[in-house]
Amino acid sequence: TDLFGSNKNYLVSMSDLYITEIEDKVSIVVTKCESDVNGYFAFGDLLKWSNGNQLQMFYIDSKLLKKNKNEAFITLVHEFQHLLGFIHDKVVHNIRDGYECWYTEMLSCLSEDILLDCLGGNQWENAVSLLYTFKRNYNYGVTCWYDYGEKNTVSYAVNYAFGAYLFRNYGGADFLKSLTHSNYSGKEAVTFALEANGYNFTFDDVVKNFYQVLINTLPARS
Repeated sequence: TDLFGSNKNYLVSMSDLYITEIEDKVSIVVTKCESDVNGYFAFGDLLKWSNGNQLQMFYIDSKLLKKNKNEAFITLVHEFQHLLGFIHDKVVHNIRDGYECWYTEMLSCLSEDILLDCLGGNQWENAVSLLYTFKRNYNYGVTCWYDYGEKNTVSYAVNYAFGAYLFRNYGGADFLKSLTHSNYSGKEAVTFALEANGYNFTFDDVVKNFYQVLINTLPARS
């Protein structure tokens, strides 16, 4: 949470929509998910519905947990970042256009990457494996998001690759912390984090830089 934000001690005292007083825990529900879903976070669980859960919670597929615990743990990391991102964008800062798919999935995939060694898994169970899809589909736009079918996997791949590029070229952990602890989301958050770490670039600038890297095939100098 030091990098991606906190799920407690909100900087808001009240919210008409969402719970802000929480216990020092999250709840994990093991259940049968759809065939292509490993787990998920549902923001409706944070709503102040009289018949709602009113909990910070995640859902994990029971078959996945039985078959591959490492991948289940990676899924929980991914979904926990979604929770942190939603709290930041919608509960604390009430950003009207916040929590865009391309941005929150970029951060969630990046969390898998950063914590890979800690989780004890391998890249085939992790977002890093998406780079193989990205290499065949790099012509898709960073902020485009497709919800269904093969293009959905491409969306994940492109946004993970972009996030990995930003993290490794513009300040690492300091950049990421500036990104997730700012008062912004999406393009504005990227521009803010760049400036906070001494880079005179905007979001549009680093997107151009990202795609220039892809076509620069000159070998590294010895």
